[in-house]
Formats: sequence, structure tokens, C-alpha cells
Amino acid sequence: MLDPTPTDPAGPTPHAESRRAVLRRLAGLGSAWLVGQGVVQGQERGAGPDENAAQAAGTETAEQSAGGPVGWTEFRGPTGQGQVPVESRIPLRWSESQNVAWKVPVVGKGWSSPVIDRGTIWLTTASTGGRSLRVVGLDAQTGKSRVITPAIFEVDPRAKGLARAGNAAPTPVVAGERVFVHFGAHGTACLDQRGQVVWKRVVPYYHHHGPGNSPVLVGDTLVLVCDGFTGPFFDKYEREGVTAPQFVIGLDADTGETRWQTPRDGKHSYATPLAVDCGGATQVVCPGGDGVYGYDPVDGREVWQCRFEGHSLVPRPVTSEQFLFVCTGYHQASLLAFRWDDLAQGGAVTPAWKISSGVPFVSSPLVVDDLLLFVSDDGILSCVSAETGKPVWKQRLGGQFSASPIAQGKRVYLGDEEGTTYVFEAGPRYRELARNSLPGKVLASPAVYADRLYVRTETHLYCLAEGGQEGDSVRLTGGEQPVEPARTSARPAGRPAP
Repeated sequence: MLDPTPTDPAGPTPHAESRRAVLRRLAGLGSAWLVGQGVVQGQERGAGPDENAAQAAGTETAEQSAGGPVGWTEFRGPTGQGQVPVESRIPLRWSESQNVAWKVPVVGKGWSSPVIDRGTIWLTTASTGGRSLRVVGLDAQTGKSRVITPAIFEVDPRAKGLARAGNAAPTPVVAGERVFVHFGAHGTACLDQRGQVVWKRVVPYYHHHGPGNSPVLVGDTLVLVCDGFTGPFFDKYEREGVTAPQFVIGLDADTGETRWQTPRDGKHSYATPLAVDCGGATQVVCPGGDGVYGYDPVDGREVWQCRFEGHSLVPRPVTSEQFLFVCTGYHQASLLAFRWDDLAQGGAVTPAWKISSGVPFVSSPLVVDDLLLFVSDDGILSCVSAETGKPVWKQRLGGQFSASPIAQGKRVYLGDEEGTTYVFEAGPRYRELARNSLPGKVLASPAVYADRLYVRTETHLYCLAEGGQEGDSVRLTGGEQPVEPARTSARPAGRPAP
């Protein structure tokens, strides 16, 4: 049920940064990812960029209109696909003693990625044995604490899941004055910039392994994918109010009230949805355990779907000018390429081509110009043509990978679970530029704001910048200590393994 917490008396502010503003600031990225933003393909299909920007987002933030840094506002950044703003000058090399502007210990456990806007970093964490779900806000320049909430939700002691990902894996969304946090079936909330709860509610379902997928904000609708199990599995906790095993739900971003809920018949899944432009109309692409679907974010109507074999899917989709790329899940992952014209026609669709070798179960792919890159959970990096899927090169890196890569122009940053980040050039052959290490496990994907790169390890958040010299670490609280690193298996992060 909805929490009766009153909204800010000043009233709601615009919920999403202007995609038009982002596009202006990312103007050197090329058109590889612009399909999803309603510009390149939208113009070709008769939908102008202003139209689609108005559909997909609200008014630009004051910081952006004043020329401030582009916010890293959701999982994988402003495009949702790992593209770094071209004006950012993030470091090529770093270590514990090189180019560290600051680091802070993070109390509790969580693998949500940082999001950053208006100079504030937002993280979720699970403290008190992983059962008190909290939100932390830090100054992006100094690392000093701005917000530390009390528990937004308390996990019922009867509820159990896989320990690997924990209860704070989904990445928040920040939009203007609002921060949206999601903890799967444990609860979803909207906070203001002071960390005060605007609204919160629980959407009941059996999230099986635990919370995994992040929310996406489309206009003033917060879309959640709730692909759960048919009932309790790791425990005997019967949740009240479960109406369907799998469904997608759209919440009013101002109030948290349900606008629509669309059930679907499938298998448990943990993939984050992606808002795209398709034929001049905004759609939300929502992969599921054994299928991928396109929905109208206004009413939740299913526009198209493609079924496949699989379950426990994690990677987020990515786009090119010609294709939408979707990974399938366990136990034999494939990567499917869908033509935009086929998706615009609706109904049952089939992929134009697919790849069945080296496809990740967890990490999301990345498009750089005419190349599609992805890394398998066991460290085989693949580069293929984004037009045909034909192999360009492969490189065995070894190790285990869960975090998703990011790209600044042709420079790609890809981190493994042991804290090593490979920096290489996307091109006709593998060309490594640097290999950097930080201590501690890393499952979260990195974030970028201005000229700084933010990396969350199991115990700390690092701010990396050229010329950065680490000073005294800033502590988040006066009394609490960082949790001891949990024992983790070598199993690929399945935010949840199947």
C-alpha cells in the first residue's frame, strides 16, 4: 500500500532531464545510440526530435540549462547504454595511489551503481545484516555526506534470497528534484534532494533470487519490471497481494499510484528496461526470462514480442541506428538483433540475426560506432559488426565479469570482479591502452560526472580524476563501520545465478 507521507509542499518538479539537452551535450558520440532517443531514426520516420524529446522527458534541469555537467542519471548513464559525455576527461590510468581524488567507505552492502546529478551522488545500501534498506547522498566533488536516510524499508526476516547480490542491487534514477529507488519486492520509493520520502510503496511479487533490475523513468511514469517466481523458493515467506508471477507496472512518478499493470507469462528475470523511439513512438523494451517485449509507456499496452528459450536474464538492451540488441539468459545465452522497421509493425517479431557464442549472462553489451562489444561472464571479450554480427576479433581476458562497460568515444572501460579495469580502443583489433587495479570486489558498473570516474567496490566508493591525490578518506557516518567483505563464490553474478 502507499505510504501516506506528504509530498514536498513546494510541489513536484520536472522528473526527467531533457533528452534534447543531453543530446546537445553528447554531440560527438555519433548516431550509434540515437535510435533510442528519437533523433536520427525518428527524423527518418517522420518524427522530429523535439516531438520525441517531449514524449520521453520533461524540462532540462537548472544545472544543464546553465551549462553544468551532464548527469549520470540512471543505470549506464544518460543514454542508458554506457555512453560517456564527450566533454568529460576521465583518467586513463589509476591505482590506490594514483589519480584518486577521494574514497569513502560505504556502510552496508549493495551493488547498485552510483547515479549523479546536480553535484550529488546517490547510492543505495543494505545495512544491519543487509535488512535495513537505506539511501546515501554524497558531494560529488569532495565525497562528504549530504544525505544518510534511516531505513526506507526493512526486509522481513522471513525473506531470503541469494547472498551474492544482496538487497540493494537495483540502481536509482535521479530526475530533477526527485530520486527514485527500487528494492524489488521489498519496496519502491521517491525521495527529494534532502532525502525526505515523498512517497513509498510495496509492489508484491516473488523476486526469487532478490532485487536485480533497475527502474526506468519515461516522462512522468516510473516503469518497473517484476518478473518473479511462482511462489516462495529460498524460504517459506508467503507475500500478501501477489496477483501474477510476472508483470510490468507503470507508477505515477508524482504519487506512486499504479497507472497500469500488464501481466505476462514467462520466467523469472532481472533485466533493466530501456526506453526507445520506434517508428516515431516511445516504447519501453522489457526483456523477460524467456522473451522480450515492447510496451507503450502510457497505458502498458504490449506492442510487440519475441519469445525465446531461457530464464534469469540480466543484461540491459542496447541500440544502433539499424538494430535493437537483446541478450537472452541462462543457460545458453544468445544475442538477438531486431530491425526497427520490424518492431514498428508490432505483433510477433523475429530477429534479423543472432549470436550464440561468448554472450554474457550479466554484463550488458556496448555499441561504439559500427562495432558491438560484449564480454562473457568468464572473460572472453568479443567485438562484432553491429550491422551483420560477423566477428571482428576476440580477446581472452580471463577472470569473472559482472559490471557493464562504458565508452568515451572509442575508448572503452571494462571492469572485472576483482577490481581490474581494462581500458582499450574499440577498433579493428584489440588494442589495450591501460590496465588499472583497485582493491576489493567490483560488481557495480561505473559512473561518470564531469571529469571524474566513480567506481563502487565492495567496501568503498572511489572518485578517480587526473591529478587526483588521495587525502584523508571521508567517513559516511560518525559511528558505523563498513561491513566486513562477504564471502562470495566464483559464480557469475547472477544478481543472480539461476
